[in-house]
Amino acid sequence: VMATLGGVLGAWANFIGHSEGPMNAHPQAIMPFMAEFFFIFIQFVLVGFLGVLMRRDEQPGFGEWVDASRAPLGVRVIGKALAGLGMTIILCCIPALAAVVLSITTMPEALNIGLPFSYALWYIMPAILELAVVILLLHAVLSHAGMAYTLSIVVVFISIINHELGVVEYPLAQYGIPLHASFFEITGWAPWFTLISAVNVFKGGIICILFALAWMGWRRGTALVFADRLRAFGQRLFGAPGIFALASLLVSVLSAWVIFDKLVEKGEFESSWTAVESEAEWEIKWWDQAAPFSLTGGEVAVKIDPWTRSGTISWSLENLTTPDGQLHATVPHGLELVMAKIEDVDVPFELDGSHLVLDLLAFPGNHQLDLEFSVKFEDWPNEEHPWLMKQAVYLRAEIVVR
Repeated sequence: VMATLGGVLGAWANFIGHSEGPMNAHPQAIMPFMAEFFFIFIQFVLVGFLGVLMRRDEQPGFGEWVDASRAPLGVRVIGKALAGLGMTIILCCIPALAAVVLSITTMPEALNIGLPFSYALWYIMPAILELAVVILLLHAVLSHAGMAYTLSIVVVFISIINHELGVVEYPLAQYGIPLHASFFEITGWAPWFTLISAVNVFKGGIICILFALAWMGWRRGTALVFADRLRAFGQRLFGAPGIFALASLLVSVLSAWVIFDKLVEKGEFESSWTAVESEAEWEIKWWDQAAPFSLTGGEVAVKIDPWTRSGTISWSLENLTTPDGQLHATVPHGLELVMAKIEDVDVPFELDGSHLVLDLLAFPGNHQLDLEFSVKFEDWPNEEHPWLMKQAVYLRAEIVVR
C-alpha cells in the first residue's frame, strides 16, 4: 500500500506536475514512468524479501527435522520457488496498481486496467524473475546467509550499472533488464510483440536452467563437506532436475538462434563499438570523395504491401547535375537498388554496405535520373526502420527517401 501510494505521489510530482506543463495520465504514457520509478526499488526489495523466504526455515532443530523428513527434495525446492514467483508477481504489479489508481483519480475516462498489468507482467516481470532466480540459486548453494545476501546485492548492483551505462548491449546478454522497447500509441505493442515474446521465451529457459541448478546444488544436512555435496549434485544431475535443465537449455538455444538471426543476420543490430568502427571505416574510404550535386525537383512513388512487409519505390530526380560525375547516397536498411537509368540507359553503381555511389561520368549536363528500389524487411520491426507490419503501416517519408 505504501509503495503504491509512493508511486502515485511520485507521478503527481514528476509527471502530472512536470515543469514543461501538466501531462495527462494515460496508461500508455504513465506506465514507462512507473516502470522506471519502481525498477530499482523492486530489485532491492526482492533481495531482502526473497532472502528471508529462503532462510526462514533454517531455525535450530527445525531445519534438521526438515532435512531428515522423507519428503522428496523437489517438494521443498518447488514450494520455495513458487512462493518466490508469487512474491515477484506482487512486486511487479505495484507499478501497474499505482498507474490504475492515478488514472482513476485524474483521468477516469482513460482508465485501462489491462494495459498496465500486461506491461508489468509481460514486459517487466521476466527481467525481474532473472534476478529472483539468481538470488534463489545463491541462497540454495551458499550455507552462509551473510555471503548469500552480499552476493545478491552485488548481482543487483551489476544489473543497475549495466542498465545505466549500457556496458552490455546485446539483449540476450543482459540480465535483470527489460528489453528496450517503446510503446507506441498508434500501433500499441504490435511492432514489439514478436521480439519481446521471443526474448521472454529465452529468459524463461535461462530462469528454468538456474532453478534446476539451485535444485541440484541444494544444501540438505548440516555436516556436509564438498565431496558430499558434489556427490549429491551428480545424483540429482541424472534425475528430474537434470532432465528439466536439459529441456530448458534446448528452449534457450533455439530461441537464441532465432533472435540472433532476426536481430543480427537479417536485422541491423550492432554494438556501439562496432558502429563507431564502421563509421570510422566509412570516413576513411568515402569522406574525401564527397561530390556536390544540384537538382530542381523530383517525384517519389511508394507502394507498400504490409502483409509481406515489402514494397517498391520509384524515385525521379529532375535536372540533376553532378560536376564530379558521382552521386553519393545512403541506402536505409531493407532497401535494395533495382534499377538506375538516365534516358533508358543503365547507370553503373556501387553499393558498399549502406553507401551507394552512382557513376554519372558518361552523362554530363542536366538529366533526369530514374531510380527504382525494392524494400523487404525480413527482421522484426524496431525503432530504426518504418513500422511495417502485417496489420498496418506507419511510414515516414524521410525514412524511405532519406
